[in-house]
Amino acid sequence: MAAANGGRLMLTTSPVSTPSINTATESYRLDLLRAKNTLTEAELAEPPAQRYIAAHRAALQVAAVVLALRAQPSNRPGLRNAWQLVAQVAPEYGEWAGYFHALQGRRKTAQEHPGLITSRESDDLVRDASEFLAALERRLDRCSVIATPGSVSHRGRRE
Repeated sequence: MAAANGGRLMLTTSPVSTPSINTATESYRLDLLRAKNTLTEAELAEPPAQRYIAAHRAALQVAAVVLALRAQPSNRPGLRNAWQLVAQVAPEYGEWAGYFHALQGRRKTAQEHPGLITSRESDDLVRDASEFLAALERRLDRCSVIATPGSVSHRGRRE
């Protein structure tokens, strides 16, 4: 268990034996859970524009996990679009990146002119963001990048 002490992180143990989980792995799992929660928020949002914005935000959260897993620090000056980076560092998600990148303008429309977003557009984006998340989860499961307590790691040992 972790506890904060004057800005420092202190680790304590509990009397119950618990599996060890890598801090980075736990972070990815939490980020994916955050994306799932954002998708749930999108599914429950009433106005189509709010549903659209939340679904696009969920897709960006999934992209952030991809980038955290794959991106390397760069000395290139200037900011780059997250979707361009995803396509560069994880080509298997290039089509997803291109699709969500193309929808950024529509997201801006949803923010500035919510009445122009239809229920169909919103529902499609919720479904597509959900599929993007599921694709990443399937890949991570196959690669055992995110091991869960009691699961078999890529080395064949129980974590």
